[in-house]
Amino acid sequence: MELNTNLKWRIGKSRVVQYFIVALAFLCLLPLALVLFYIFKKGIGSIHWNFLSSDQMNNGILNGILGTLVIIPVSALIAIPVGVLSGVYLSEYRQHKFAAWVSTC
Repeated sequence: MELNTNLKWRIGKSRVVQYFIVALAFLCLLPLALVLFYIFKKGIGSIHWNFLSSDQMNNGILNGILGTLVIIPVSALIAIPVGVLSGVYLSEYRQHKFAAWVSTC
């Protein structure tokens, strides 16, 4: 009988903590949402085609857009094979000392 009431107490306490954590998560996201809304509200009028297609000399962001479009494929070209090969290594040589060290990184 006591085990059943103890289990109910622990489940109830767990639910209270879960709701508290979810409430705190939303409370932390609220300032972020307000800042993003403020930036969007104030800055949406500045975005036009000339701003997107001009370089830095003409107060545009074309260089930033092109740099991003170059960096993403290059980084993916490096990161995807490293990630796949690391996963294969860890699944094949799980007992090896180096594999234990790599899996903690």
